[in-house]
Amino acid sequence: MKKALLTIFAISSFAITTAFSQSETLFTVGDTKVKKSEFEYIYKKNNFSNKADFSKKSLDDYLNLYVNFRLKVKEAMAQVLDTGSRFKEELTVYEKQLLESYVEKDVLDKLVKQEFERSKTDVQLSHIFFSNSNGDEQALEKANEAYAKLKAVAAFSEVAKTSDDKSTASQGGKVGWMNSYQMTYPQMEEIAYSLKTGAYAKPVKTQLGYHIIQLDATRPARPKIKAAIIKRFLPIADTSAAAFKQTEDSMKMAYAALKSGAAFEKIVERFSEDDASKSNKGELDWFGINTYAKIFEETAYALQDGEYSLPFKTKTAWYIVKRVQTAKPLTIETATPILKTKLPSLPIYQYEMDKFIQTISNKFSVQELTENINSFKSRITVLANTSPFKYRDTASTKPLLKIGNSTFTENDFGKKFQDIFYTVYPKPGAEKFDVLYKNTLQAFIIDYYKQFVKENNAEYKSLMDEYKNGIMIFALSENNIWNKASS
Repeated sequence: MKKALLTIFAISSFAITTAFSQSETLFTVGDTKVKKSEFEYIYKKNNFSNKADFSKKSLDDYLNLYVNFRLKVKEAMAQVLDTGSRFKEELTVYEKQLLESYVEKDVLDKLVKQEFERSKTDVQLSHIFFSNSNGDEQALEKANEAYAKLKAVAAFSEVAKTSDDKSTASQGGKVGWMNSYQMTYPQMEEIAYSLKTGAYAKPVKTQLGYHIIQLDATRPARPKIKAAIIKRFLPIADTSAAAFKQTEDSMKMAYAALKSGAAFEKIVERFSEDDASKSNKGELDWFGINTYAKIFEETAYALQDGEYSLPFKTKTAWYIVKRVQTAKPLTIETATPILKTKLPSLPIYQYEMDKFIQTISNKFSVQELTENINSFKSRITVLANTSPFKYRDTASTKPLLKIGNSTFTENDFGKKFQDIFYTVYPKPGAEKFDVLYKNTLQAFIIDYYKQFVKENNAEYKSLMDEYKNGIMIFALSENNIWNKASS
């Protein structure tokens, strides 16, 4: 058989790249047909370093290797190495991980790139906010009225006076500078990073109410910095002018000592009253924007590494700050593992997952049968009164969800509820049933998507075949080693 196969080595690069269609058989190993598309996929993947130039020599060399590979696969199958429990278990684990990676590529990988790019820019925002404490309808009505005034060319700062956020209403709605990592609500982040400077958006809903966001300015993101401080607290017991002057004069003395060449850490030991930093040469932990009082941050960021400031006062103390070090910006390579660990626990991840679910729901014509939810909720509420929670099938089960040709009933949802019941902890104000239902709904939709990938994605099929063949060849090598050892 191998001798017969050698005839294919004469296939020219032109024949491989042009004469054969993607579905046409390139060669056979026994009764196994190897298509051009399979060979080309493996050739490109394993020759990425030399750019798979499709030269005759490159193709002939790799074809030789690939034929030997397929012969080994054939031998492994002849020894039924693809039927053992170890083989099946390993393949099942890989299949699960591979299918998860397709969801991850659509959600987490995209989110990592998005957040990395957004984090390079700080945004200065203003907002007009209307609380939903008296109901969503009233809040939306107020928000729409404010938006109409803006469209009628009213000044944002004037309309902001009607905002329910009293801390910003008197400041023209100004929230200040923020970075994507610091935004609690992903809806607001998405708007902030999509607006042009000076523009505002339609009212957007969060769990607190409705917001109208305006982008005032942007700047390159401020890096994290390390700083050291000399700190003297403002007097509390003695609030006389003399006491305040004494504190100010002591800071002037500290500054004069620095100017005369004294080491910063020595002045920290002599003058600073901040016990937390005094034992560490006055050094604070790394920090970014919105960590300390505005005057403190503005002063620290205005310095260069190694420089120290003039004495300045906040509401509670006098400071001299020294900028010690500036953090180097992360690359996408160094940021990715950090973000992949951090993002899944943040609201932005669920927000992007919801968008992904909506996209595939539209693709597969997902239909929720909402008319049957209330009766199902009533049954679950009754069952939940008994601990531990255990779902009981009902003979007259009603459909709750349709995806393509698949229908999911109350019993399907109920069994899933039972599996995750004690892993779900709703946020304040949310009902446990709603969280259970949403999680289960999304799980069914994602499972359907994974099945679609299994049946229709060519890359997935190639990767599964590649891994399966690799396991078999490894097992074949093991067998050969043991056979030689025993003989």
